[in-house]
Amino acid sequence: MTDLTTLIEQLNTSSAQTLADLEQVRQSLAATVQQIQRATALTHFDQDALRAFFAKPYLVRPLGVDEYELIVPKFIGALGGWPVRTDGAFLIFHVNRFINLINPVPSWLANELGYKAVPFHATLDGNTLLIDRGDPQAAYDALSETRAVTRREGDRLFFRPANRLEVIRQIIRRYGFLPYTPQPVPAELQREGKVTFTLRPHQRRSYEYFLETSAISLFVYPQMGKSFVALQAMADLVGPKLVLVPRRSLADQWQARLELYLEPEAAREVDVVTYQGARHVLKREYTLVVYDEAHHMPADFAMDTATLLQTRTRMGLSATPKREDGNEDLIPALCGFPTGADWPVKDAQRPTVTVWIVKDDKAKLALARELCASPIEGKTFLFTYRLDIGKRAAKLLDVPFVYGKTKRPLDVITEHDMLVISSVGNEGLSFPVRRVIELSFLYGSGMEAGQRLGRLAHEMTGVDQPGEHHILMTPDEYERHNKRLMIYYQWGLEVSVQVPESGRSQDRVLLHVPRVSVKQRSAAKTSRRARGPAAAPVTHTAEHEPADEIAQTLALPAVAARLAKAQNAVGKHTAPFVTRAFRLCFTAAFTPAEIADGKGLVNQANISRYRSACKALREVDLFTEDQAGRFTVNQDEIARLRALAQRMGK
Repeated sequence: MTDLTTLIEQLNTSSAQTLADLEQVRQSLAATVQQIQRATALTHFDQDALRAFFAKPYLVRPLGVDEYELIVPKFIGALGGWPVRTDGAFLIFHVNRFINLINPVPSWLANELGYKAVPFHATLDGNTLLIDRGDPQAAYDALSETRAVTRREGDRLFFRPANRLEVIRQIIRRYGFLPYTPQPVPAELQREGKVTFTLRPHQRRSYEYFLETSAISLFVYPQMGKSFVALQAMADLVGPKLVLVPRRSLADQWQARLELYLEPEAAREVDVVTYQGARHVLKREYTLVVYDEAHHMPADFAMDTATLLQTRTRMGLSATPKREDGNEDLIPALCGFPTGADWPVKDAQRPTVTVWIVKDDKAKLALARELCASPIEGKTFLFTYRLDIGKRAAKLLDVPFVYGKTKRPLDVITEHDMLVISSVGNEGLSFPVRRVIELSFLYGSGMEAGQRLGRLAHEMTGVDQPGEHHILMTPDEYERHNKRLMIYYQWGLEVSVQVPESGRSQDRVLLHVPRVSVKQRSAAKTSRRARGPAAAPVTHTAEHEPADEIAQTLALPAVAARLAKAQNAVGKHTAPFVTRAFRLCFTAAFTPAEIADGKGLVNQANISRYRSACKALREVDLFTEDQAGRFTVNQDEIARLRALAQRMGK
């Protein structure tokens, strides 16, 4: 009887499984039939319209003077400009004269948009602009609108010395050219240097452009060998040279490059310092300054250094020049003529990009462990902006966690094939990484997205397969911050959106991708006018850090007193930003501009308020600030205050 009961139970289980399998087959067939019906409906197309489409398979939509929205089918890919959003099977880019200077569209499209012709051309001559082409009066009328230009005498426009940078920026942004006269590197600065490498043809072209102009902004795809162009210049130029970097770990890597690729005497001529620590070299005169990760130059901590250094030649290096605050025009203004757009990228340097939509942090960690179980040739980096999930991932996978307090981080990275790494690994580090997994990230920052993916572009000898880039997002993160994915389309990469449970692509049915505005100021103004609960800023809830832990910390008497002191220091208009900054930076480090960008409030007023709030919290020892100008809660001090409160309670 027992055997018969068991057999019946097995038959019931088998039948249930068979029914489930049949239902899955039915759903699959229904989906296939729907696809066939859709395809059949599209077979009766207009041949003439199809030919017209392929004659011009893109749409240009005017936004303003010399400013356009460029809409391109995904199968064609990027044609230039800044990527702003996707819409089904289409990519949408923002194009204007300045963007065309940084990320140019093809010559034939530039002609169509009228970018080949400019209303006038001018070059700087002291505190004047010499109009060498076009109507001087028209140039004066255009540039005097902001009162930066004071008067005109013939073909010369005069401006105050204090307005020099403003005039340069105005010309770059509105007219898309640099008002500089190219100056070849003087013969007395050149020598025949010795290096242990040979520049490739595309690198040689950019280097020769540097010799012709003395100042270049080298904007190229990550891991393409930008530093070798700079190293060649260090070898070929006499006198002292300087490399500026945003992080100490990058300084260590530059020192290693100098020892590896230059003669000892040439290597000793090069100083390597951080942007923040460069004040002691401001009085020195250099023959060359290299601004590594030049997208940091417009930041407050780097601007003074960039504008006060004395140098005969200069070179800026960046793979991600677009900034969230819109100040990327400062890079060519301070570094020089853009180059590098024609550098070829190998297929092996174009990683596969997969976005995984998962429920929560627990699901992220489970999927990360599953992805890491698959062997791969090269290193695996698991990136996180939040320390809490980074520590959990490191414990789960039994691997090191490299973050701001890690001693000798380069040694740790070198010695391990798999590790969890915070924002210290976003930029500049050059290792044979073949798999990147993003556990948490900085909101919609395309700059960070590009830097992390750039770790995979490192060329590995004998490896022809592209690396793997995995972004783990919750549905809410995907809905709010999918604009960070746009840089992958700019680089011509395929992006697949997946749900792990089904294993099927969800590109079309998962979620509606909201429109990402090109101009964010109006959105910021709308947010400031909002009232009521809906106007309150989004804070990190359980997904980012247990809300009760933040609330308990804010309830500590000593913390509350210091918050009140910080609020009094900044005044009533900025006081609300103090608590917001504290909540946002409870487990992660952000710059004030990054905080404002994450809130969708990117304008100088809000950035200034967050900056004041962060500095006030630092003054009362509730915040710490790193070398890159990022602020985070001083957890050591919080732990001390919490322990003190417990002792007082007893």
